[in-house]
Amino acid sequence: MDRQGYYRTIGRDEGAYRSFVPTPLQDIHLEMDEEMQTLLAQAHERLKNRNLSDIDALQKEEVENSVNLVYGEKKPISLAFFETDDKEDKEDKKRKLDEQNLLQATRFAVERMQKLPISSRLLKDVHWVMMQGEHNERKYPGEMRTSPIWLGIKDDTLATAPFISPVYEDMAKSIADLENYIHYEEQTDALIMAALIHYQFEMIHPFIDGNGRIGRLLTLLFLMDRNVIQQPVLSLSKNLMSSSFKYFTGIASVEVYGTYEKWVKYFLQQL
Repeated sequence: MDRQGYYRTIGRDEGAYRSFVPTPLQDIHLEMDEEMQTLLAQAHERLKNRNLSDIDALQKEEVENSVNLVYGEKKPISLAFFETDDKEDKEDKKRKLDEQNLLQATRFAVERMQKLPISSRLLKDVHWVMMQGEHNERKYPGEMRTSPIWLGIKDDTLATAPFISPVYEDMAKSIADLENYIHYEEQTDALIMAALIHYQFEMIHPFIDGNGRIGRLLTLLFLMDRNVIQQPVLSLSKNLMSSSFKYFTGIASVEVYGTYEKWVKYFLQQL
């Protein structure tokens, strides 16, 4: 298996497509150069010296930014002028509900972690809370997908999509491998693990929708579990939003070239 993973052909003839299978994180061994060590120390220092005087406000800010990554930033007035008030109203209502849901899901997850470890079961419970609302009814709240999912432009199909996440059997194994990594890897620094876990979760894409929000929340929960932070508060979503091009190209670079070190360095700077 290549360092970055491999593509597996599913089906035959005209119905065939290729889905990605990521390499288990247990098999990834990073080269720790001086730059990475410096970035790691700086990230730990920033987290240690954060101003946490208003936890509620910081939580709400992270939630709002995480949802903004889904909806995109508000349109400039010149573009918004051409849209109907009714359409804008519906989008705003969905956005506000998704923000409320994510805030509730975050608090639910923290409470649930007192009884459950970070696991598929926990993430499915959190996903169910997060995906409430009429506009989410067809997105299988609380269930991991059993059908293929692909990333691309609106009209892409399995045959034309540039990236297809692991099919169900590969997804199930990849999630199990990720759980094992989360709980049994003890030699690697928690911040480096968080970077790798975030990448891996996004590549697995276990839900029909909501993977980005769950993935960012998973970073918070993991760092809490490792006692790096005491509250589910980071500026992660804000930082990822301001560097979204580097974020997506960084993930794509790992998928194609196996550039895990470059990805980890980028991610450490966002914490």
